[in-house]
Amino acid sequence: MSDTKKNKPDAIDQDAILEYFLFLYKNQIGAPKKADTNIVCVERSVGNRKMTAYDLHVMQNEQARTRRITVGPIGEGTGSKSKCFFVIYDNKLVLKIPPVPITDFDKYIASIKKERGIVHRVHPRECIVPGISVILRKVHRFHKDAEMTTEAMESAYVELLKDNPEMQDYLKINGCFVFFMDLARYRFLADALSIFNASEKKLQDEVTRDYTILDDFGKFEGRYGMANANIGMELKGVYTDYEARVRKLMIQSGASLSILLYKAQEWFFTHLAGDLVQPKGPDLSEAFVVKLNELIAAIMYEHRPLVDEYRQMIQAFLQYKTFSKHKLHMEGVVANIIELLAWLKGKGVAFRDMKPDNLLVAGDPEKYPNFLAKPESFTIGLIDMETAVYFKSDDPAAIEQPPLGGTPFYATPLHLFKNKTLLAVFKDLQRALYLQDWFAAVAMIYASITGTFLFPHTAKKIILATRSIQKAVKNKQPVTEILANVSHAFWASALEEFAAKTKENKHKLNAIRVELAQPAHLLILDELTAENRRKDNLVKQLIARQAIFKNQKNRQQLYLGTPERLNQIIATLKTKENIDVPSLTAIETILAIKTDMARNTATHQLVQKNPSSMSAYQVMEILFYIVYHFMYKEKWVQS
Repeated sequence: MSDTKKNKPDAIDQDAILEYFLFLYKNQIGAPKKADTNIVCVERSVGNRKMTAYDLHVMQNEQARTRRITVGPIGEGTGSKSKCFFVIYDNKLVLKIPPVPITDFDKYIASIKKERGIVHRVHPRECIVPGISVILRKVHRFHKDAEMTTEAMESAYVELLKDNPEMQDYLKINGCFVFFMDLARYRFLADALSIFNASEKKLQDEVTRDYTILDDFGKFEGRYGMANANIGMELKGVYTDYEARVRKLMIQSGASLSILLYKAQEWFFTHLAGDLVQPKGPDLSEAFVVKLNELIAAIMYEHRPLVDEYRQMIQAFLQYKTFSKHKLHMEGVVANIIELLAWLKGKGVAFRDMKPDNLLVAGDPEKYPNFLAKPESFTIGLIDMETAVYFKSDDPAAIEQPPLGGTPFYATPLHLFKNKTLLAVFKDLQRALYLQDWFAAVAMIYASITGTFLFPHTAKKIILATRSIQKAVKNKQPVTEILANVSHAFWASALEEFAAKTKENKHKLNAIRVELAQPAHLLILDELTAENRRKDNLVKQLIARQAIFKNQKNRQQLYLGTPERLNQIIATLKTKENIDVPSLTAIETILAIKTDMARNTATHQLVQKNPSSMSAYQVMEILFYIVYHFMYKEKWVQS
């Protein structure tokens, strides 16, 4: 490896990872250091991920030794803090490259031990965290290591590396330590979610599944519905014109007309699917195929609106078909996402980088993906506890400071600020930490059902916020003021996107019914109660602060007043001259708080009454507004 790339984690790309595994393979087979080697790409886009398969070639004793490796990025394009790769080499591995290079062995081991400490907190929940034995077992085995516990094996390898520092190179890429995780027994939640939504390949398969469908309107209507029959009729007209023009082209080109009858339809639907006709056999010369593709492309362009309408119809058909097929799977995943929130809170752990690529599904591998339809048949586990923190402490100051940052599509402004700031602003550090996971859960539920991001524009606010914070700190702006400004911009965007996108997909979100397990059921009830308790204290403080109602009786009426009654009081006060504006503002704030409390009370009653028949739409609304009302303060204005 080049010395110029050493100690630079940004330089650890897919090529560097391939070079590392080539180095590992050479050592596994005992090849000389200077043995001739080669890396050959053999297949791209393996599976649902952007994976690429390679063959590693090593010359040993004048014989070529070869083995296969598959590599691809994880979370690419999501703005994740660490760079991660998924690797299949003997077994399924996750490689995490820390954003700040680690070159000190003791610091590297301490980081691994810290994550394992969090794992003990959430035991027996399935967790995948870094370990040095993941890689070292491939090059060095202990006597009877099959009988060793994971902890004992990790400790044994640590001692081995201390006694043999040169072996630490097995844990480094470009001179920096890399974290290795073993995913052999599980699947990413992201991979499970990918089966819920139709892919481009499915669209192509659907379009080309029956080349004769335009010959029978009953068949077309039976598959795509009466409402779309006109599309089939219009497309048949386009095909008739196409067939005449292709026949003419074949005569002009001297091609065999005998192949026209059974090939013309295939060519037409190949272009409808977005592909090109390929030269095959003596009857389809390359020169003829070029002219053929140009002709069909011209016809598709002439009828672009109809072609687009047809493809949109196919996409909608596939989405409906896929949604119906996987509806129970979606319901199982959503139910267990909520169950995971309850579990983590009960264990006193905030994960703080919750996203599909950081979660796994643990169930009977022989029954995947069918076990997703039954929440009790699987659990959602955790991958990589780097950002997690244990928050159960009577002394908030004793809660450890977790790493700052998160994945923008699933993060809130609170991910970017230190504990002392969160405590100063929100008073309740524990909620400030675990509600970060709740926001991510809302985004994941939406993604599970729709296959799209819930907060794409809001995610940009997180990216901009990081830069704004750095600039504001440099200018010595008060950190609480920075949090207010960042939150103002973030929540204005989040509210807008949440309302628009849930409305757009309300039919899907309402179709997914969520059966809340008792811990999840109690979790939501407790949060709603806690939120109203907090708001009740705010109302009392605001009543004491205002100067319009001074005697105890009037203040009690203000405290007990319904939103409707408060509206009447505010309307009357606004008709009076020389009204105390700060006091009027306080009463208007009380009205807003009382309105939120009334909604929370109604939601509490709904959850208590129907814990097993709520829709994903209702669950998302509950979670989102609990987070919003805690994390955003109405008094904040952008300065």
